[in-house]
Amino acid sequence: MDNINSIAIHQPNYFPWVGYFIKAHLSHSFVFHEDVDLNMRSYTRRCSIRKTTATGLDSQFLSIPISSKTPIKIKDCVVNNEIPWRINHINIIKKEYQKSPYYNSLMPVIEQMITQTTSSKNLASINISILTTLFKLLSINPIFLTSSSLNLTKKGHYLNLAILESLKANKYYSGIGSKVYQKEEDFLKRGIALEYVFSYDYLNKNPYSTPQIKGLSIIDALFYLGVSGTKSLILNFSK
Repeated sequence: MDNINSIAIHQPNYFPWVGYFIKAHLSHSFVFHEDVDLNMRSYTRRCSIRKTTATGLDSQFLSIPISSKTPIKIKDCVVNNEIPWRINHINIIKKEYQKSPYYNSLMPVIEQMITQTTSSKNLASINISILTTLFKLLSINPIFLTSSSLNLTKKGHYLNLAILESLKANKYYSGIGSKVYQKEEDFLKRGIALEYVFSYDYLNKNPYSTPQIKGLSIIDALFYLGVSGTKSLILNFSK
C-alpha cells in the first residue's frame, strides 16, 4: 500500500455532503479545484440542509450571495458581504436543528466555522477555511493543495489529468458524476487507476438518514450522529 499515491480532486464546496469527506478520507492528497469557472447552481456556493414542513421533512438551500459577474473562476469570485448571509445561515441552522441530539455541543462549533470567515470576501478562501476546520474536526488528514498552485493550463478532463500527472498519482478517486465525460483509457495509459466512489446508496442506508432526502450537508450528519458517529460513517465506507 505504501507505493500508492491516491488523489481526489474537487471544487471547494460550502458545507458539502458526507460523500465529499469520504473521498478525502480515501486519498493521500486532496486538491481543492478552485482554478475553474464557478457554476452558480453548484454546491460551491450553496449547501442543502433539512427543512421541517407541515407534512414532514424536505430540504432547502443555504446560498452564498455573489457580487462577481460570471463567468469567473472560483478562486477569483467575490461574495456579497453587504447581505448578512452568515447571520441568516446561522439562524436557519439553529431553527432546523435545535431539537437534534448533538445540537448543544455542535452549534457553537458550526457557528464559529461560519463567523471565522467574516473578514473574507473570497468564495474559495471562505469555503477552504470551513472545509479545513471540518477535516480537522473529523480527523481527516490528507495533504491539501489548491489546483491554482500547480500553475497548469489545461482545461476540463485534461486539466484533471494534468493535476494527477503533476502530483505523480497512480490512483484517482472520482465522484460518479464525472463518469459522463471522463475517458478511462486516458487514465490507464498514464498508469493511473480510476476508481469511482459510490457513496449515495451507502449513505442512504444509514439509519439516521431520511432516504428521500439526498445530498444533505455534513451539518446534518454532525447534528444527528455527533463527531464520533460521523467519523464512523466515513471510516466504515466500503469502496
